[in-house]
Amino acid sequence: MNIPKALLRKLLDISGLRSLNVLRNSEYLKSTGWFNSCKKRNAVDSSGNAIPWMPYPVITFIEKRLSKDMAVFEYGSGNSSIWLADRVGKVVSCEHDHKWHELVNKMIPENVHLVYRDLDSGEYIAEISKYRKEFDVIIIDGRERVKCVNNA
Repeated sequence: MNIPKALLRKLLDISGLRSLNVLRNSEYLKSTGWFNSCKKRNAVDSSGNAIPWMPYPVITFIEKRLSKDMAVFEYGSGNSSIWLADRVGKVVSCEHDHKWHELVNKMIPENVHLVYRDLDSGEYIAEISKYRKEFDVIIIDGRERVKCVNNA
């Protein structure tokens, strides 16, 4: 038995750092961009491109079902808006935070229609009812989720 290695392993176990070392060697975390996301403090893939703030299996599940002829409505905006814009024809995104709306509005591509609606007045929840076209996908990743689901 290698005593220095065993001692190091024991010290890492006691300090709780052994699990971090195991994570460092994870190919899955490298390939999905998890390390990049931690480093940049932003949800990005392994190439640094924006991804939704969702579990990786959910992203994979959704991505396989999207196509350029689809329209998506989302409550909440950000990286998901940018990510969706690359995969579908149109994204309508409703945001309740005015400062965040202004920031995201500077980053979105042309096929994203970003709207600000006040949360307290009920405009935010009601936004989807202004559209006559049915959306292929509705993503609810914002406030008042239960009310948004009922309205959608």
